[in-house]
Amino acid sequence: NGSDFWVGVRGLGIINHLNSSGSNITGGFNITSAGVGVIAEVFHNGTHLLVSDTEDRFIYVFNLSGSNMSSGFSVNPAGSDSAEALTSNGSNIFVLDTTDNRVYSFNASRSNVSGDFDATASGALTPKGLATNGTHFFITDESDDFMYVVNFSGSNTTLGTKLNLPDLNR
Repeated sequence: NGSDFWVGVRGLGIINHLNSSGSNITGGFNITSAGVGVIAEVFHNGTHLLVSDTEDRFIYVFNLSGSNMSSGFSVNPAGSDSAEALTSNGSNIFVLDTTDNRVYSFNASRSNVSGDFDATASGALTPKGLATNGTHFFITDESDDFMYVVNFSGSNTTLGTKLNLPDLNR
């Protein structure tokens, strides 16, 4: 919502709602009862929380109180082996698979649509994070500490710029 954010605790199945100061707003909720194995990322689309699960290769959908909306979907039929990162442009949901380094595109009906692309074609060696502003994808690379900017229009993607990020692992 522009002033707070949602954080998934990997391995524990807990989602916390934090304000911009980092203080917990809701006390968090546990989503393992919905079947979530390993939380990779939490994405707030303005109405619901989309949670990628790398273990199950599944995107779960929860309301903001933590109830499973039962409208999740498997990314495996599209060929994805791992749902690591996800984002949305308001129309489609994009999932970064860190096993085959592809970005898969799903429409509102949760069907795989054209627009999938190889994240390593952007220059990223080990893609890890994904975001979009509706015009560009931003792909972070954990091996070279760059954020790659990829332009897209339908199924056409072209390399934009690359930004050097500080190494947070050192």
